[in-house]
Amino acid sequence: MAAGLAMLALAAGAAAVLSERAPRLAYSNSVPVSSFAAVLAPGAQLCQPHQVIPAGAASAQVFAGVYYRPGPPLDLVVRSGGLLVAAAHAAGGYPDRYLRIPVREVRRTAQSATVCLRNAGDHKVALAGRREPPSGTRIGRRALQARVYVAWFRPGREAWWDLGRPIAQRFGVAKAGFMGTWTFWAVLGLVVATWALALATLVGRWRR
Repeated sequence: MAAGLAMLALAAGAAAVLSERAPRLAYSNSVPVSSFAAVLAPGAQLCQPHQVIPAGAASAQVFAGVYYRPGPPLDLVVRSGGLLVAAAHAAGGYPDRYLRIPVREVRRTAQSATVCLRNAGDHKVALAGRREPPSGTRIGRRALQARVYVAWFRPGREAWWDLGRPIAQRFGVAKAGFMGTWTFWAVLGLVVATWALALATLVGRWRR
């Protein structure tokens, strides 16, 4: 009986967590915020290729360092295959922090986009990321031995329950060709069935 009650308590706790509404991450380029990897002088532009921009993204996030001054305005432009994916302007005045830049919601996933950020202010700003061998990231024509952290967030505040379909659609991205949306639902169904079977077994033993 105790085990059954414990499982019910876990299920209730999981339901509460899954129902909590908050800004939800759509995608990250997995670059850790371990140091300031690039410094943009006034008017300088950083461009970073080979970025995935997920459908449903409504804001980009970077980590900016402002050198004890209000952060300068930034211009964001994202292109893929010569087509504009997103463009936005972030107002100045922010402190050292994760900086969220709202964009018009992306309708279709771009698998190999170039993200460009331009310092539109009159003093420098640093962008966080990680030092590594050159991978195409540039400031102007100068290649950087670094990649910058960029993440994308979905619009508004959502519960985890709301994300089933988007997660399923991206479950097969960058995986073997036979994996797709169906794989997510199959795994989820297997997990739910396992929990249901375990709970039914415990309840059956308790009734004996």
